[in-house]
Amino acid sequence: MLHSNDLLTIETMPSWSDISLALYKEFSEQYLIPTIFRYYLENGEIIDVRFEEWAIYHILGIQHINGKISKTKFFEEIENGLDLDSFMENKKLKKRLNDFKHRIRMFGCIYQIMKDEELFYIKDKQLKDSSVKADYIKYALIDNKGANVGIRYFENQYIAYTMLIDRSINPTATVEGLIPIRIEKLEIIRDGEIVETIVHK
Repeated sequence: MLHSNDLLTIETMPSWSDISLALYKEFSEQYLIPTIFRYYLENGEIIDVRFEEWAIYHILGIQHINGKISKTKFFEEIENGLDLDSFMENKKLKKRLNDFKHRIRMFGCIYQIMKDEELFYIKDKQLKDSSVKADYIKYALIDNKGANVGIRYFENQYIAYTMLIDRSINPTATVEGLIPIRIEKLEIIRDGEIVETIVHK
């Protein structure tokens, strides 16, 4: 089993046996939620991207597996024993869980995805051939799969709130036709302090 600080550096999808909802909760509370990813864009814009508990619920696709779980009480449910095995209890949930396994495993790499230099702007805020609405896609190629984190403007802030995985047969399917935006610099700010600065040449 991985530890939460391992998820700061992991660059390949963790195996199923190495992850748990408890691990993801701990990582989110310790590292993601207190952090701002501040991107300095080539066009002069600066965007701050954050994580929230309800958005982590969405990124993992929990609403698609069992919509009865509340997005605002997601961490509380985990605290009370909810884990990935909980979705194995009946056939429907198990099948849905299987459909989201790659997405759930890819969440282990979310920190690396946010650090990657690939960012795409969605002109009309709607991904083509999809119901997903987003302002930006943060993209990374991991294990030959396209990892796409949807970033959307909610209540005066940018939130990373969904993830789409493109299979290795076409790892850039989601970002095709989107507008690439160069990130000149990334500041990772945790609890008000810059913990890392990455300059993209």
